[in-house]
Amino acid sequence: MQNQATKHPSKKLVRYMLHQATKTEADMLAASRDVFDALSKIPISALLAHKRASQDTSNQPTPSQLISVHESTPLRDVLATLAKHSILAVPVTSHPVEKPEDTAFAGIVSIYDILAWTVFQNMFDCLQSLDTAPNNANTAETYRNFEQQAEEYFATPVSELIGCTVESSMSWTLHSTNFVSTLLQMMTRPPFHRLLVIDVDAAIESVDVDMDKEGKTEDVSSKRRSCIAMVTQMDLLRFINAHAEAIAPSALARLYSCGVEDVLAYAKRQASSDRDPKQLRSDGVTVLNSIHVNENNVVVVGSQVTALQAFRVMYVHRVSAVAIVSRQGEIVANLSASDLRGVTGDMECLQSFLLPVFEFLETRSGKRSMGSLKADQLKCVDREHAFGHAVKTVLEECIHRMWVQDSAEIPVGVLTVGDMLSLFVPPSHVVTETSF
Repeated sequence: MQNQATKHPSKKLVRYMLHQATKTEADMLAASRDVFDALSKIPISALLAHKRASQDTSNQPTPSQLISVHESTPLRDVLATLAKHSILAVPVTSHPVEKPEDTAFAGIVSIYDILAWTVFQNMFDCLQSLDTAPNNANTAETYRNFEQQAEEYFATPVSELIGCTVESSMSWTLHSTNFVSTLLQMMTRPPFHRLLVIDVDAAIESVDVDMDKEGKTEDVSSKRRSCIAMVTQMDLLRFINAHAEAIAPSALARLYSCGVEDVLAYAKRQASSDRDPKQLRSDGVTVLNSIHVNENNVVVVGSQVTALQAFRVMYVHRVSAVAIVSRQGEIVANLSASDLRGVTGDMECLQSFLLPVFEFLETRSGKRSMGSLKADQLKCVDREHAFGHAVKTVLEECIHRMWVQDSAEIPVGVLTVGDMLSLFVPPSHVVTETSF
């Protein structure tokens, strides 16, 4: 008699499982088409109106503002701007102008451009020398070199960072009269995570304000809102989720009930022909069989390595976050490029890069502590959980990814906001090249 432990599923059961898998995929495709068709009838101006209505917290720019920096702005001020407004990217203007609607944009610099610019700076070599041999004969000269290199790094004009990634040098602009489906198509294809949108309604309002102020001396600048808005993947996901009942309630409910594992597989198929969204223009490094890629093809870093090493792994593997794992491979923390926001030039701050990654996370954020890292900063989802649960968590916690884990808490994937949005684009509407 065949042992129960080694018994193979019957052909009937295999056929049933394949049928169920095919049925699930067919349901996902049908629902995806329904959502996309609905978004093809909604102008981007509706999304902008939703974004303005939701920007009412003290740490967010007011609805009339577009946070931007001039191309001559030093990196230290860019880092401070990203931290102050809790944003991951900032448009860069190419010349100073008085009217926002006349502003020319040189690109959009993101925290990933800053990561690419930062991790192999010479100042960290000097810092490591000072840390390992603080009292040798060359200490004074090494320290002077470190100070000079740190000053040069933080004084770097932000224009130097444009082109560190493909996205920063390819800033596309849409009009608010375009449909949300067009925005969705672009934001789910590399390299775009955010786009500038010309707000046609705001442009018309600014003309009305200018006409109203003729013959008046009062300041009416507060009445005019920026004619340019930046829309991110998170803005788009928030809009779709908030207006689910008006967009395609039945289709979205079906997609939200899908398993996370199915959504991951769908997103991978969508991206199978894409170039890396974090592709750099310089060296084109490709890493295979790395010790920092686990058996599930997830980029991981041991909790004992330094933060600097972890950031370098992030850079080399073209990812914006890495899972920090224990010696047993369990996911215990998350390190992302956003942890670079607010970095300053003081010695203590820069030395924190040489700390083990756990200690760095504690140092960089008051929220993080050894006992609450997982509950506070690390959000995981099981493969069997519903996709809607992941969407709800991402939006409530204002995070940009959910780590997918198995029953032993081993990371088996990562579900990003871009992956979530890709579920709303049927394969027939996927664009392999940006041709808008």
